[in-house]
Amino acid sequence: MGTTLELLEKKAEERYYKEHERNTQINNSLSIPIGIIVALLGVVGFFLVSFPFKIINTPIVWVILCLFIVGLVTLIYYISRAIYFLSKVFLGLKYAYIPNPKRICIYAKQLAKYYKSQQVQNIDEVVEKEVREYLAIAYSRTAYNNSRLNELKGFYLTKAKKYIILTIVVFMVSSIPFVVLHYCDKNLSSDVQNVEIVGDADG
Repeated sequence: MGTTLELLEKKAEERYYKEHERNTQINNSLSIPIGIIVALLGVVGFFLVSFPFKIINTPIVWVILCLFIVGLVTLIYYISRAIYFLSKVFLGLKYAYIPNPKRICIYAKQLAKYYKSQQVQNIDEVVEKEVREYLAIAYSRTAYNNSRLNELKGFYLTKAKKYIILTIVVFMVSSIPFVVLHYCDKNLSSDVQNVEIVGDADG
């Protein structure tokens, strides 16, 4: 049966690697939300470039136009919020790592030198115990820090996904007045062409 130090070291080490694996899983899950946002930005660009400017000046069309503009503004707002929370997943989160082997080796040598000067017996055993305590504490602190960051990262990602879903819903709703406006614009252009043809024929 292991000692308390061994159990602490084992649990802390497991938690340390688990949190880094969790961080990797979160990062790997970002590709789909990012792809959706890129596609939605393309949709916004299409809406702006293909906006029907030649609109029949009737009240019902103006109502449809206002609904489309409201939907477009809401769409842009939700996309910006999704981008904001996704950026929070990437930026400002500093994950902790245990000291590298070189640093641990230097620490062990310093301990050995100190205990030798103090004429301590069984220096190797004492140094080994202190190094293991040092690593156990390092694993515990870094695992706790990384656990907090993963919770925060997950929160930001959930927020981003929420706004992405809202964006998709708004896009579907905004597509209806957009199609209606394009239909009106197409009919207007067709009527203008007919008038021009009739005018030329009369001339």
